[in-house]
Amino acid sequence: MVPKKHIGLTADNIYVYAIIDNKHMLSHTDVSEDLIIEAIQKVTFGLENTERMITVDMGRIIGKQACVETTADDKVVEAKRPGRKIASRIVCNRDPVPTSKLTLGFSIKREDGLLTVFTAYPGEWAPMELTDYKYKKLSPEEQAKIRMFWDTHALCSISFFGTHEPPAEAIVKPKTIDSNEEIRQEQ
Repeated sequence: MVPKKHIGLTADNIYVYAIIDNKHMLSHTDVSEDLIIEAIQKVTFGLENTERMITVDMGRIIGKQACVETTADDKVVEAKRPGRKIASRIVCNRDPVPTSKLTLGFSIKREDGLLTVFTAYPGEWAPMELTDYKYKKLSPEEQAKIRMFWDTHALCSISFFGTHEPPAEAIVKPKTIDSNEEIRQEQ
């Protein structure tokens, strides 16, 4: 079982846990545990849910939103963020925007029944990425909605790599399989 620690209570008094040494969170180093704990206290989760993404307005600027709308003038590449096995759509020439919102991902894990925060990032909710393993399990309609979002949005390179261009070793070259769909292959 994955080691976890208790980090707080939701507004509806549900205990919340965090994974110790959560490699997924390596991409979100701008979110402190204190900020997550503060946001959790504002959340009403409800035990009828097993997985949920919740965006909380913290009432002040808490960071920068890395997911931005893109235009035809933007340089967009596929790259693996630190701590990730899948590629993300990355925009090279843009800066993240200040935000008062924090998005938290919660799930109740079958193996232990604990409400666990699995992700947290500054900004509005964004759907799963096209390279997420869960994407292929969605209905064609759900996939189309997600594809429409990611066709017009990307994550700012500077937020994850510290520069406006990801390092060459992080870039993944897409392999075109037909005119409508791409698959991402790992280098």
